[in-house]
Amino acid sequence: MTEQSTENLEPTKLQLEEIISLYKRGEFLQVLKKTETLLKKYPKSFDMWNLHSLSCSSLNLFEKAQIGFTKAIKINCEEANVHNNLGVILQKQNKLDEALLCYMEAKNLNPTQYHFLNNIGNLFQLMNNFPRAVKYHLQAIEINPHFVKGLIDLGVAYQKNGKPLKALESYKKALNIEPENPIVLNNIGLNYLDQKDITLATSYFKRALNLKGDFAEAANNLGYTLNMQSKFIEAEAPLRQAVTNKPDYLEAFNNLGANLFGQRRFAESIDILRRALAINTHNASLYNNLGNALREVKGYAEAISHYDKAIKLKPLFAEAFNNKGITLRAKNEINSALKCFKRAIEIKTDYADAYNNLGNIYMTKGYFKRSKTCYEKAIELKPDFSSAYYNLTKVKKFENNDASLPKMLQIFERSNPYSLDYSYICFALAKFYDDINSPADSFKFLSRANRSKKRILKYKIELEK
Repeated sequence: MTEQSTENLEPTKLQLEEIISLYKRGEFLQVLKKTETLLKKYPKSFDMWNLHSLSCSSLNLFEKAQIGFTKAIKINCEEANVHNNLGVILQKQNKLDEALLCYMEAKNLNPTQYHFLNNIGNLFQLMNNFPRAVKYHLQAIEINPHFVKGLIDLGVAYQKNGKPLKALESYKKALNIEPENPIVLNNIGLNYLDQKDITLATSYFKRALNLKGDFAEAANNLGYTLNMQSKFIEAEAPLRQAVTNKPDYLEAFNNLGANLFGQRRFAESIDILRRALAINTHNASLYNNLGNALREVKGYAEAISHYDKAIKLKPLFAEAFNNKGITLRAKNEINSALKCFKRAIEIKTDYADAYNNLGNIYMTKGYFKRSKTCYEKAIELKPDFSSAYYNLTKVKKFENNDASLPKMLQIFERSNPYSLDYSYICFALAKFYDDINSPADSFKFLSRANRSKKRILKYKIELEK
């Protein structure tokens, strides 16, 4: 009797079931070791190569997984899932064109598998081809209208394609199916944030975080929206939670640095932003924010070097030019500051803050007409710009029927009495009433302005103790 070759044989059913059980329990390293051993005996086992590759994928051994799935396909090219799995691995290695071919082959082998169609949609999103992404996500949902992940991904594709209302419709469908899905709630929050509805955005981020306490993205988004509302003390906790749950979360570190800056805790802000730069040295926003914090502690030279790094990474970074200009003005380098503000406006023609700052430079140089034009432009772009109104009063004498009065009074009515905006608009109104010979009204607003300024100064001193 001749000896039988085992080359083409599969492992026993018991061996296969043991490995599948290990994989389901998440013991991927054990799966890897056992499949490596068995593949020496069964080198043409489709199941072994597939399980081996799945374990490699779970352990982020992408090149090994790619080799394994390729071998599995050579053994059985009719298995759609393996083509899909190979596509996933290639996508993770940023080999997008090859991944697309794999997903397409999987779809051809099994046209009704909605996961394959959804993967194609996500790949087109990575390629920034959002209309085609939408097409494939819609096909996936047509097959399975209750496919929540597909509805979420469709929403993301619509959002990136500049269609926030379509995105919201898709997210709401997903939410109807899974009312307590934190990812859906977080995405709805982002959608409302994109639509500038800060109140609704905040409420959805809170709901997402309440459902999933370790949801770093929702915590970061909540902190960011609270920062936008100057609720810095409330925002700090979720931002710290985000960086604790995800220690390499660059965006959350950046937002936490901005938060501490907003609380005038500049040394802590600098420390956080330096930690973020240790993670990634190629983020222009980090350099810009670190420059701002350094400026506040009078580290002007280092601040300027960080603005320059931000601009080198992002040459059209208007905010970095503006901030560099502010720092140069603090160093009394007036002409250099003027160039920075002009460059910021060239890049971003609707940049109200840069116009206001350029007006300050012209006022310093004694060019009062140019200064007035800049302040008026800043107010045109940003009608509630209390600082620009305050600056405008220094270069303009108001008349009794000036159209600025009702606008300034509106800002006064809306302003928080503990804010800098309130102080600025009260000073502006005091000057207005002084110009039109109404001393009682002028004194009333001047008193309010001085009280507000003293409160703010006292608060700053307390924070900096």
